[in-house]
Amino acid sequence: MYSPSIWAGWYRGVYRDYEQALVDARAKFPRLFHAEYGADAHLGRHTETPITGAGIQIDSGVAESVGQVVRNIAREGDWSESYQTDLLDWHLMVSERLPWFVGSAQWPFRDFATPLRPDNPIPYVNQKGLVDRAGVRKDAYWVYRSYWTTSPEFVYLLSRTWTERAGPAGRPRTVRVYSNCASVELFANGASQGVRQRVRDDFPSQGLCWSVTFRDGANALLARCTSGDDRGATDTLTVRYGRPAGTASRIELAARALPNGNTLVEATVVDASGRRVLGFQERVFFSHNGDGALVVDHGTPTRSSVVEAANGRAAIELSLPAGARAQVLARTQDINGQRLDVVGRR
Repeated sequence: MYSPSIWAGWYRGVYRDYEQALVDARAKFPRLFHAEYGADAHLGRHTETPITGAGIQIDSGVAESVGQVVRNIAREGDWSESYQTDLLDWHLMVSERLPWFVGSAQWPFRDFATPLRPDNPIPYVNQKGLVDRAGVRKDAYWVYRSYWTTSPEFVYLLSRTWTERAGPAGRPRTVRVYSNCASVELFANGASQGVRQRVRDDFPSQGLCWSVTFRDGANALLARCTSGDDRGATDTLTVRYGRPAGTASRIELAARALPNGNTLVEATVVDASGRRVLGFQERVFFSHNGDGALVVDHGTPTRSSVVEAANGRAAIELSLPAGARAQVLARTQDINGQRLDVVGRR
């Protein structure tokens, strides 16, 4: 059996090339299995306009006009969960509808350490996993579950790590649901947005996709199964929506306790008016003075002293004994560092 190297939409080409690549490989290799495909994604990074299946980057401005063609998405793409989800959704759709195709294996299930790739969003970590190194699920995990599980029924609103969104007032935004239910109804702020049928070849999210006009501020979303015995499956999500922020101006720091006893120090990049800059994705550098220690070198988004921002936010865990005191500094290459005094909880 032979597995060709096909990385449609990542190291070469676009993800809409995938089916033709398989057809071409079948003509050459009668015993065919595709052993490796995927895309890197930095947990928590999302975009309203991911690179399309034709490799085109849509301008995220008010006009949302078609931008440039991205020649190599691995090097030039945004490494968002949004793009990874689209790519894997397309690959699964193609795989499921080709009766002669034996199968494939996404690479890999979990992010992993590598001696290469120091410039990745988390340095020295391959981020193609459906979960990160701590086992936290990326959105792409739910794509596979929607295709490959029948029980229990579930619905998943995109996305647990995308609760801050921005854009012009009155412009509809896409809301997706991944589910193994036959049909799903979406509610936004209590109003039904209609029922959608799940259809395998209806890309993206097998047709479970709505255009929703968010109001300024908090928006309550609810999705529920509406078919057969699936009516008990629901999911909820609150999305804050507002106009896009301006240029990154400063870092705001905050701390909160974690169930594991550590303190999470969160660095949010904001503009001059204090609005979170969702498009900011430069590296954030954390350092520490005083008692305790930063939890580092684990290769996860909250346990790395150097990590790229995901939608204008980065975070790190601090191990600090009760009553002890420490100071955490966060900075970027172009923004002056901010310090936060932290006292260990009793």
